Amino acid sequence: MVRDVSRRIAGGIGVFALATGFAATVGAGSAAADSDSETWSDGDVTFTRTVSDATPEVGDVVTVTTKFELSEGSQLIWRVADYHPACWELADADYPLLGITSTSTEVTGLWRISTSNSKTFSFDYRVTADCDRGTPLSTGMSYIHTSGWGAYEDSGPTVTVAKGATTTWLAAVSGSVLAGESVTLTATVTGGAQGDPVDFYDGDTKVGSGQLNASGVATYEWTPAATGMRSVQAKFPSTDVAQSSESTLVQVGVTETASGSSGSSESGSLGSSGSSGSSESGSLGSSGGGLFGSSGTGSSNS
Repeated sequence: MVRDVSRRIAGGIGVFALATGFAATVGAGSAAADSDSETWSDGDVTFTRTVSDATPEVGDVVTVTTKFELSEGSQLIWRVADYHPACWELADADYPLLGITSTSTEVTGLWRISTSNSKTFSFDYRVTADCDRGTPLSTGMSYIHTSGWGAYEDSGPTVTVAKGATTTWLAAVSGSVLAGESVTLTATVTGGAQGDPVDFYDGDTKVGSGQLNASGVATYEWTPAATGMRSVQAKFPSTDVAQSSESTLVQVGVTETASGSSGSSESGSLGSSGSSGSSESGSLGSSGGGLFGSSGTGSSNS
């Protein structure tokens, strides 16, 4: 929006989003917009340019104002151009537009300024995803008046588009977990992109990584080696466009794998040594010394 304002804009409104969920933390972000201003003079005119948010995020609307103040005499302004990053788009306009390019918005009219009458022009822009993150982007202005013109295309202030906030959740692990056997860890990240990595940790040790799918979910097949209570965590590392975030710790109890078989031994059940529980050793005589066998040692059923 391009409009007259009668006072300097000191700041803007920032939005702080709080996401809730199981085992989740949010990447650091700004809770309120931070304005910034640049002031300079050229002859009898003093200019003050202000941006409502010097560190906006994609989708935010930034208001840029230029205030004209005259120390003596008067001027009649009839054209003003505002210069902005190519990744910004004009949100609206109240003044008649003379021209729009990828980096400028120009308005036309007749506006008189004097020692007792300042003038402020305001432009609203929406930040798009095409903006580089973490890089200062220049702004500026120029104008034409009845006595001449002034060009200050990179006069500032600069604006740095912030990386987007993210949130990472780690799902609880259900069922029994046995040492040496794999279990699926599942993390969900908001603010990430398909293909972004998610790292999984057992305490301070990174055990592996997964990639986000189209739904923002990453999994990893974890095989715990040690028993006891394990503290597992998912961490989303910072990317070119997104902030890092990590889940809270999830406690997982790991127990030993059962060993051995439950069946009872029946060795010697046919009395190869005459030692079976209900043996009839001697009945046939493994050494064949008489009816009961000279080597028969059992008296049962004899």
